[in-house]
Amino acid sequence: MKFETRNTYAESINDLQNDIALLEREKANKLQTFEDRKHNLAALLESLKNLQKSVEDERAHMTDEQKKLADMERGYVSSDDEGGIDISDNEEEAGEEEKEVVASTNNRFQERNDEEDEEEGILIDTPMVE
Repeated sequence: MKFETRNTYAESINDLQNDIALLEREKANKLQTFEDRKHNLAALLESLKNLQKSVEDERAHMTDEQKKLADMERGYVSSDDEGGIDISDNEEEAGEEEKEVVASTNNRFQERNDEEDEEEGILIDTPMVE
């Protein structure tokens, strides 16, 4: 059985100590990175809460007209706007208003229907003569 020399053991111990020091530095760096990320996340959440509060405060101070405009931009009828629901005692007036809306929205399509017969490329079913 052959034993290693003291120098070989000393080099091995020195290499292991260097490895331990390297691992301890890596651990310290990772802990610092973790703490930095934790701090950044807390700051981000705080900023988000402040932004949300400022939006809620701004929304609370909006006029009715501004609320309607903001709701229109979002694409829905405001729930705050009770007048937006078409409730009328006179059904004839409500029906006339509805017809006016339908007529204005379908005007473009009505023009297309009127010109439908004049479109090129549409052939009437005729027997082919050979």
